[in-house]
Amino acid sequence: MSNERVLVVDDEQAIRRFLRVALSSQGYAVVEASSGQEGLSAANSQKPAVIILDLGLPDMDGVEVIRLLRE
Repeated sequence: MSNERVLVVDDEQAIRRFLRVALSSQGYAVVEASSGQEGLSAANSQKPAVIILDLGLPDMDGVEVIRLLRE
């Protein structure tokens, strides 16, 4: 089993819940965020190995989140 951290950024709670259950059952540590700004903060503090990102977030476009993460 993996201990890798995965950040799930999605404004829909049902999708985050589904991904948390699926990934946790495979041994991943799951961190969740419901907005782009929360996702940026979580990525900065949690240093995930992988980010699953919704491109249609309520506060900013997912592409903008990617651009800010790469800076």
